[in-house]
Amino acid sequence: RQNSSRHLPLEVFLYQFYLSVFCLFLFFVQTVRHGFPYQPTALAFDPVQKILAIGSRSGGVRILGRPGVDCYCQHESGAAVLQLQFLINEGALVTACADDTLHLWNLRQRRPAVLHSLKFNRERITFCHLPFQSKWLYVGTERGNTHIVNIESFILSGYVIMWNKAIELSTKTHPGPVVHLSDSPKDEGKLLIGFEGGTIVQWDLRAKKADFRIYYDEAIHSVSWHHEGKQFMCSHSDGSLTLWNLRNTTKPFQVTFPHGEIHLLKLQSNMQLGRFPCSYLDCNNFTVSWEFVSDWWSITSKSYFPMFGYGFRYTYVRRPEMSV
Repeated sequence: RQNSSRHLPLEVFLYQFYLSVFCLFLFFVQTVRHGFPYQPTALAFDPVQKILAIGSRSGGVRILGRPGVDCYCQHESGAAVLQLQFLINEGALVTACADDTLHLWNLRQRRPAVLHSLKFNRERITFCHLPFQSKWLYVGTERGNTHIVNIESFILSGYVIMWNKAIELSTKTHPGPVVHLSDSPKDEGKLLIGFEGGTIVQWDLRAKKADFRIYYDEAIHSVSWHHEGKQFMCSHSDGSLTLWNLRNTTKPFQVTFPHGEIHLLKLQSNMQLGRFPCSYLDCNNFTVSWEFVSDWWSITSKSYFPMFGYGFRYTYVRRPEMSV
């Protein structure tokens, strides 16, 4: 060793010796993962097994349960997780990734593993919905079409709800990507489809036709049913929340701006000062959820509250918040 390294500086020799010893006898092993997942992008909850799944932008999925239940799995592609769907009380999870691939994970074993994968080559996935105890997974795409996947075989069925059939044939304007899919709480054979352009369609899966169509001026971000299945709520790009009744779908029976007057005054003043160079200036309601809440002091005192998150979507200043 002295002969081979006598012309090397002492620092270089020591460094090489250190690397050789380090590589032979030392290596890193992960023993614990602590803290909330970095850059979360999706969330899902199994109310029966009390398991929470959190997807991240790097393609990871963190599964949390009771104390001691903490599992992490990673997609090989590293694509961001767009959406998560639990098969309630079945020990399985569906993930939709940014590379337009669906994965079915088996959570019953010690290390979760992918059972099936399905790649969409011609269309981009924008939204997924899996009804409770159903074998059909509904997948909305950027082109406005809705595909149906058999959850057992994890292959596409021949049933496709094309966007031009969902809207009126006389309407030539494309409704935009599918941003919402949900089955009616009253009838699982009715599928509510929300398009980004402001169109909402309730599709009869058996009759293969639309029950009603709603056309609204503002872009839609999310939709949430009332548990009785007679009304639903929409969040829009202008920061408004609209309430719709199935008895009369010609117009919303209530329109509210939760952060209305104060926000609009600030927006107008900022626009006059030229602080917002982007075209999309208003405060956006990203996601709305119509939740049932029972007050802790009285079992008979029960209310329904809309919960929604909002923020500036297309500006550099991003302040996401949650409101009830």
